[in-house]
Amino acid sequence: MGGDEEEGQRRELGGDRKPDDRRKRSVVEQAGGRAADEPADSVAGVEQPEREIPPALWQHAYPTLPIPPIRYWVIFNNQFRPTPQVTAPKWPAVIQRSLETSTRAATATAVRHLFAMAEISRLKRKADIEVRVVSIPGTWSPPVPGVFIKETMNNLADLGEKMGADPASWNTEPSAF
Repeated sequence: MGGDEEEGQRRELGGDRKPDDRRKRSVVEQAGGRAADEPADSVAGVEQPEREIPPALWQHAYPTLPIPPIRYWVIFNNQFRPTPQVTAPKWPAVIQRSLETSTRAATATAVRHLFAMAEISRLKRKADIEVRVVSIPGTWSPPVPGVFIKETMNNLADLGEKMGADPASWNTEPSAF
């Protein structure tokens, strides 16, 4: 294959791709974003560039159409804040508690990030986006200590049914957790 023909195929395939790379480009790539196998724009891919969120992709793909309403419903099947407790000074107990606490903190950060990205889309792209979050209330405590105890699981199922049916249970502001 000649150099000019190969260069034309590279442009057609999208940048630095080789002519034999025949995989279909994703919607993100078509809208000018990065492919899944390309390096992230930030450390460990934690941040998502604004151009890769659904409203930006929609505007790029359909510039003459308004962005359809977007609704995010997040159900966090835990409490956002761990209950204070004394942790035994043994490494298994410390590791377990650390993992529980860090997982909840990471989830809260991800939900706050979702709220922030929704606000950016509202301001920058005039998108109609709603984010609603529900979690186990911080005041709830298991009726029986232990993990996956039938009485506790039934109590949580009843609580979930009650909260899911009550619109006031859904938080629409990131400050709620």
